Amino acid sequence: MKLNSPLSLKLFRHSPLAARLAIIVALASALGWACSWSAPENSVRFSGYTERFLSRLPNYKRFSVTDSYDWNATQNRAKEIEAQWQTISRLEQTGQWDKLRQGLNQYLKDTTLADSVDSEAGIDQTRRNSAYDRLDALIALAQGAKAESVQIYLQARTAYDNEKWEEAKNLLDSLAQERALHDNIAYLRAAISYKGENYQEARDLFQDNLHRYPNSEKREANLYMASLSALRALGPPQGQGGGEGIASTREGQPALSEIHEPEQVEAQATPETEDDRQARKSAQGFQQLLKAYPQGRFTDDGRGWLAYLWLNRGEKVKALAEYYRLLASPNLDAQIEATRSLGMVRGDATNEELAQVENELADESAAALAYAYHTLYNYAPALGNYYDDDERYLYQSVSSSSDSRDGEDRSERRTANRQRIVEFATRLLQRYPNTAAGGGFTLRIGMAQMELGHLREALTLAKRALQMGVSGAERARALMLRGAAEQQLKDHKAARRTLTTLLQEKPDERLTERARRTLAMAAEDDGDLGAALEQYVALGYEDDVAYFVDVLMTPEQLAAFVKSHSNHEKHEMLLYSLGVRYLRAGRWDEARQTLAQVKDERGYFNWDGGAYGYSSAPATRAHNPYESVKLDPKDGPCYYEECQKLPPKLILRDIKTATDLQQWEKAVAAAPDDETKAETLYQEASYIYQSSTLLFYNPVVWNTGRQWLFPQIDDSNAYRRAGETAILWQNSLEHETPARALALYLKVVEQYPHTKAARDALYSAAVCHERLSDYNPYWREMYGRGFHAGSRIVTYQDVKLAYPDYRFPRGTSGWEPATRTVNGGPGWDAPPKPGPKPTQYAVWRVRLQKARALLAENFNWVFGGWRVEAVPRLTSLWTGVMSWLVYLLTLLA
Repeated sequence: MKLNSPLSLKLFRHSPLAARLAIIVALASALGWACSWSAPENSVRFSGYTERFLSRLPNYKRFSVTDSYDWNATQNRAKEIEAQWQTISRLEQTGQWDKLRQGLNQYLKDTTLADSVDSEAGIDQTRRNSAYDRLDALIALAQGAKAESVQIYLQARTAYDNEKWEEAKNLLDSLAQERALHDNIAYLRAAISYKGENYQEARDLFQDNLHRYPNSEKREANLYMASLSALRALGPPQGQGGGEGIASTREGQPALSEIHEPEQVEAQATPETEDDRQARKSAQGFQQLLKAYPQGRFTDDGRGWLAYLWLNRGEKVKALAEYYRLLASPNLDAQIEATRSLGMVRGDATNEELAQVENELADESAAALAYAYHTLYNYAPALGNYYDDDERYLYQSVSSSSDSRDGEDRSERRTANRQRIVEFATRLLQRYPNTAAGGGFTLRIGMAQMELGHLREALTLAKRALQMGVSGAERARALMLRGAAEQQLKDHKAARRTLTTLLQEKPDERLTERARRTLAMAAEDDGDLGAALEQYVALGYEDDVAYFVDVLMTPEQLAAFVKSHSNHEKHEMLLYSLGVRYLRAGRWDEARQTLAQVKDERGYFNWDGGAYGYSSAPATRAHNPYESVKLDPKDGPCYYEECQKLPPKLILRDIKTATDLQQWEKAVAAAPDDETKAETLYQEASYIYQSSTLLFYNPVVWNTGRQWLFPQIDDSNAYRRAGETAILWQNSLEHETPARALALYLKVVEQYPHTKAARDALYSAAVCHERLSDYNPYWREMYGRGFHAGSRIVTYQDVKLAYPDYRFPRGTSGWEPATRTVNGGPGWDAPPKPGPKPTQYAVWRVRLQKARALLAENFNWVFGGWRVEAVPRLTSLWTGVMSWLVYLLTLLA
């Protein structure tokens, strides 16, 4: 009855609560067991990943700088920077101008990486801005300014920094006669207005300074602050802080999440408002700044604000181009700001918009390379929604619809995007072959080509990067890319050479694992199973090791590997595995000899795994169901602590199995007649059938249930060798005790069909088929496809057809063929008991009835042609006479 049928649901609803709970618990337990297993991550054969996936390079970190935080180092640096500033203050008071100039320059140099360290390090952008202004004021000394006047100006600057506006203004008023400082004084007055949020007044003052002091060293600052004040006059953008330096980008730029989206700016066709005109003038001011000072102190700030203005006006292409120009800045702070902004803005850009950005930047080598470099770092390597360790791949944002067609469209758009990027980057590489980032840039293009499946292009670029002299981590990645491309192009020997070189150079841990994985696949594809196994052992991929040792390699190949690794830490495991393979192949003497060599001074295997948990370390992991399997009927449950001492017992059991099976074979050969041979062969099969299912199992290598792994390799089509499906099938036939017993039962039937044992053998064969067809996921899959153990399928109907008078045992579940019993009891029901003996009178009465029947039959034969209805008297007379005659005859009988 199906659980979801109407009848079953009705019964379930009307069942007692306890019964319903029991059903729910049972179903949950079964579902939990089925769902608890998942493909192992640390595997090549069984992980479900493709070769291309397993060989891919780890993603680069995002194009940014992230320093690890060290609290002690940060505090020490904060003290050093504070000491520097205090020294500057003392030099000002003493008028040591040369030393002051040196101290200010050193301070600016030491605090350049303002945004790459924690703010607790004491790096204050206000002080950096003040340092620049103080250096500008010192220029006035060479222009004839008095030392006392310069000192007063520096005091005014200190008051300004401390937000003492009136004190600063009074000090500046006292310098009215100092012409050499007029441009500095005018700038500081405008800055005071800006700090007071009088942005329109500040804008006018800065613009006036531009006209009055066109040759001042403050011209760049005036131009920048005039544009920024005009922007602020429109209304304060999101964010605090104000101007005067590179980190004002960090403090003063708006939060990009608050920027208007393009669809909100569609009303550009309406007449231009005053705010629009001011925004346009602000943008023109920043453009003028960038043109006049392409490498100036405020260039990066101006570019960041210009990008903001473009983005706020809905001109995303122009904004992205400016951000990529900012990314090309040699200033690390600007790179960080650009990366942050691009992280929030670029994801919404369409392929068409990015293509326009490429056209915008095509003639600007630095910005174009920054665009390609950033894209190849953060976007191009991604093939799908994949996360590599702790590094997140970024993707272009597209529709989130779950429709399959939308999914195909998204995939096509991602592929088209990557293809366009690679083509653009390739053109750049051809156009600027001598760029300083040439080798690394070439490598990244190769990585992107690899992700696009362009293997030959990736191989060419990897070789080119190596020829360009990439070193360190870049060289390791280039070698990995080259080896992976060679492997997927089926040049296995070249791949092995390249990857061996990579491993000899000892790359980082993540590359080492990928290199060993790819090298293992290359060695296997090259026919060198021993070299592949060596890599899997080094990787600690236990399931792959088990598959090679227990399934894929022939006993001869495994024996050669064991001999060449006699000093290996896994030697005992390998030697034991070889003994099991000999046992399974029926090579009894070799099995005993090999197993007898297995030794370990500590009394257990030095193997951190295995179904029984053999380990040289104390028990630290949770108990699992495989640890309590009985080894033979006489053994109790084997738990972790006991199993640490079990291997000698396990070895003795395997040696005994080899001896027992060899003796059974000899007994069959020595049997004098067919009946005896059939019975002996039947008992040999029954010995195997009734033994533990682990009789031919290798618990030392299989850490995960092989019954779950074998379907996985088939479902994911992870076969790598010709005929591997047949190898796996043959291994399963040799491994499972019901399959081995089945072959022997059928041998009895085929060779000795008329013996008594043949009947029970054919029935036992049907039981074996019934058991194997639902034995585990792998066997269910194989029987579902029409494959089966033994030479033919045997059903219970086949048994009845072959032996019609054969009485079936009481049940198939619990059938014990060796003793021909069921669950320890009789195999067949006893025949029915005879009834009570009839009396003499009853016997004669039965005889009389038979006589009358015979008389009637004879009468019909004699008078069949007559019309008996016409002679009733004759009929009556004849009947009476004959009846008495029969009666007398019965008395005399």
